[in-house]
Amino acid sequence: MKKSIAVSVLPADISRFEADVIALKYARGLFGAALTVAKLLGKTEAVMQQLLPSVGSIHLFSGLGLIKAKQALFLRVVQLSSFDYIEIRQFSFDVLKGLRTLAPETRHLAMTVHGTGFGLNTAKAVHAEIYGCMEALKSQEYPPHLERISIVDRNEALVRQFQAKLSEILPGHKIEIAASPGPAWSTDETQRSQVSLSQAGYDVFISYKSEDTAYATEVYEILKSRGLKVFFSRESLPKLGSDEYHEQIDLAIEKARHMVVVTSSGEHALAKWVNYEWRLFLGEKLAGRKAGNLVTVIAGGMSIGDLPISLRHREVIQLIPPDLERLFEYLRAENT
Repeated sequence: MKKSIAVSVLPADISRFEADVIALKYARGLFGAALTVAKLLGKTEAVMQQLLPSVGSIHLFSGLGLIKAKQALFLRVVQLSSFDYIEIRQFSFDVLKGLRTLAPETRHLAMTVHGTGFGLNTAKAVHAEIYGCMEALKSQEYPPHLERISIVDRNEALVRQFQAKLSEILPGHKIEIAASPGPAWSTDETQRSQVSLSQAGYDVFISYKSEDTAYATEVYEILKSRGLKVFFSRESLPKLGSDEYHEQIDLAIEKARHMVVVTSSGEHALAKWVNYEWRLFLGEKLAGRKAGNLVTVIAGGMSIGDLPISLRHREVIQLIPPDLERLFEYLRAENT
């Protein structure tokens, strides 16, 4: 049995738009529609930072009659200068996936137009936004009662461009999917996931700063497509069903055979959590408790000389297809 989800693009102010849930992005600060809605709800920057401490964090607020929507969902994303087509696609997917657990009764979801204010191509942006929704729907990661998705923006000229692109992607303005998904993970399933981690571990742990999420995602997708079991915090932590992120990171590093650091600057490689992760792994390796390898993938035009010396003198590759192929072959050979 199949069901249809209606998709529309409308000229509207999302803070005055009626829906069950409106979804907004929080990018190391409040901007645009997110700032407007947060103010209407009485949420300060300090409150948002506390509730959304890292990329991938998600929080659902009641509208309390202060906005037209019943609820407002905020999702922490990378800084806006790094929010590109991959991030737009991931945002749509993560919103639907999050609502499956946080607000399974959602029937009507509204989102703003993403990315076009930062030099991105309108057609590519709407393509990414809609395809992120399609991926979530077809993989059964959405609230089971969902009926409609609205993409809204106050700029009517921009909306017309989006509507034209929507008609190309979805001529009937509907996404056909299989029957509604079952309930979100139960406590037992979460516990089984954690047991699986402690017993089986990972082939690779990917360490990266939030600003490098797009680069890290590219590495993750390539390694995963080749059959390697990869710990990628954005994907892996939510599945573990625990708020004790520090403990889960330590456990994943302990159980991972290899570590890949993805960075676009020396500063990012020395950021608090990235530095902690690769130094913890390196310490285990130097102590003889790990036989795997520490590999750094550099991106964004940086050079090997920009890396901290402890990374510079280990395996370093560039984020280009030939080197990524070598990365896979290198890690696979070490796993045999």
